Amino acid sequence: MDDELLETKEILGLDGVSELLEKEIKILSKKIRTGRIKDPKKEEVRIKMIRTLGYLSKTYAQIKEAQKVEELEKKLEILEKSLKKDD
Repeated sequence: MDDELLETKEILGLDGVSELLEKEIKILSKKIRTGRIKDPKKEEVRIKMIRTLGYLSKTYAQIKEAQKVEELEKKLEILEKSLKKDD
């Protein structure tokens, strides 16, 4: 994994998560194509970690989307109240 991104100890934004996943996918894809898997047990754990990271990324994206929807609903409610006051 990209230690530089993970060492910041900050929650990665969607761009950071996307970048991290993209790098891991490329590394894993290259290993599969070139047969550089030396220790199958370690590689199995690595694959599981990448799958977990992908799952967490998907969950994170869903949470961020839900937060945006919630924020828009609040703004809409404020606008509706404002329009009712104007009437």
